[in-house]
Amino acid sequence: MHAHGGMARDAEGLRTAHETVLRLKEEAGNVSIDDRGRLFNHDILGVLELENTIDVAEAIVVSAKERSESRGGHFRTDFPERDDGTWLRHIAVWSDGTGVPAITHHPVTVTRWPVQARSY
Repeated sequence: MHAHGGMARDAEGLRTAHETVLRLKEEAGNVSIDDRGRLFNHDILGVLELENTIDVAEAIVVSAKERSESRGGHFRTDFPERDDGTWLRHIAVWSDGTGVPAITHHPVTVTRWPVQARSY
């Protein structure tokens, strides 16, 4: 994730990151638990943390692949400009039970502060 899914991203790096995450997801299915204790089982906690970390990494990668622009902390080197006309929307990623992340887009409601480009 640091190498390909960090702050500066591009299509090729995101493709590589997604392939890696899918491979890790498959390998995580073969993780075994040696500790059979019922109180504060470190092995079970480690497996749960591994599964959750992989799920979050996959959500980050698929949503970054979906958004072909740069916005906020998401910077695509292959799409350096912001595109409010197309991308002023939220991307929601969740598990629908199929093992493939589901993605939907939701409109942004602008209330108090108008949308504007950051300038430093």
